Amino acid sequence: MRTKNSLIIYVIAALIIGTFMFPGCKKSSEADTFTLTVTVGGGVTGTPEAGTYTYNKDDKVTYSYALKDAYEDLKVSLDGQSQAVSGTITITKDCTLYAQSDPKDEAFSLTVTVEDGVTGTPKSGTTYYLPNTQIDYSYSLLEDYIDLKVRFMGTEIANSGSVTITSDSVLTVSATLHYDIRDSWALTEKYSDGSEFSGVVTFAGTNTDEGTVVDSDGGAGIFTVEGTYITFNLEFPNVTYQYTGLFASKNLISGTGKRIIPATGKVSGGTWTAKRNTSTTSVHSLFSFHSSNHKGEIVSQ
Repeated sequence: MRTKNSLIIYVIAALIIGTFMFPGCKKSSEADTFTLTVTVGGGVTGTPEAGTYTYNKDDKVTYSYALKDAYEDLKVSLDGQSQAVSGTITITKDCTLYAQSDPKDEAFSLTVTVEDGVTGTPKSGTTYYLPNTQIDYSYSLLEDYIDLKVRFMGTEIANSGSVTITSDSVLTVSATLHYDIRDSWALTEKYSDGSEFSGVVTFAGTNTDEGTVVDSDGGAGIFTVEGTYITFNLEFPNVTYQYTGLFASKNLISGTGKRIIPATGKVSGGTWTAKRNTSTTSVHSLFSFHSSNHKGEIVSQ
């Protein structure tokens, strides 16, 4: 009996020791992983494309690259060591695969600059082409942008078409951020004479550049918008308000204003903020309170 108990104890001890001394058998989910960073020059085509990829240890990665027209001298390297232009690499550590080339002597550059607010091709960058190569292009505006302009070598051209490369060339594409103000806005304002107001202003018109504006207290005026800059006024029988400001975002404007009493010539400076009504409920619900003063009244100081 003593011998049998001793044997059981030895077996248990061996199992415990084995558990702590031999942790090398990992589950597949715990296998080592490494990153492959790929950089591909503008004159090179192939796979894998530029980017960062994750692989398990000892994974095989097949690559293949070729030259685009107008380029020569294709070079492929792995961690700085020259490689064939196609082949297979084994992932054993973090590494970098780089494929580059040089433009041919007779090639011309096309430098493209695409500003914010525009989508289309070709995208920003510099690419080389053989003489007389025809390059197709097409651009359009994103939401809240206007005035799309495409220029080739400084001359404005159509928004889509093709250009022929006969020298080093430049293609620029621009647009102007321009929010549509036509809507109802919750306006709050505060002036140096101590007056404060909150109400609703509604902008309307046949275009986004200019139109009319009315105030929930009965004032009326006109507005102009240029890019993100806005000016408008509100006229009451005894008081005039003048506003200038900038769009902070599509739904928020802020700026400075003047409260003018023509009868006395008194001018009080102030600040204002307007928030667009983006809900289906009345814009008045944007206020936690409504001014007890009427903007058209002259309050004794």
